[in-house]
Amino acid sequence: MTNLPAPLVLVADDDEEWGELLLSLLKEDGYRTLRAYDGEEALRQIIERQPDLVLLDVNMPRRNGFDVCGRIKRDDLLRRVKVVMFTKRSEADDLIQSSQAEADAYLTKPVDIGLLKSTIKKLLAQAK
Repeated sequence: MTNLPAPLVLVADDDEEWGELLLSLLKEDGYRTLRAYDGEEALRQIIERQPDLVLLDVNMPRRNGFDVCGRIKRDDLLRRVKVVMFTKRSEADDLIQSSQAEADAYLTKPVDIGLLKSTIKKLLAQAK
């Protein structure tokens, strides 16, 4: 019986406090983590490390979350990466754009931690 490594999750958000909270929650639940502070850095890490899931802020410097998500989902090698998008806004336009970018889930900040954890668990189970 082989021990598989814990899922790898990238937190891509320019908000230092929110990002650190997410990292802490993920580590408590046994996930391996990566951190990016802007869209370009997030995309580089996604290409290099191919995480199982990305927690992706919509509004980031250098490349927004919609662009990053769209790039992931158009790439045959990366499209298996699950993407949860976050925004502080709950505008219908953001929901439409996240759907067009093929995000796997979309949550508004402040996020209910229980909902976040169940969303992550569900998406990672689908990825298996």
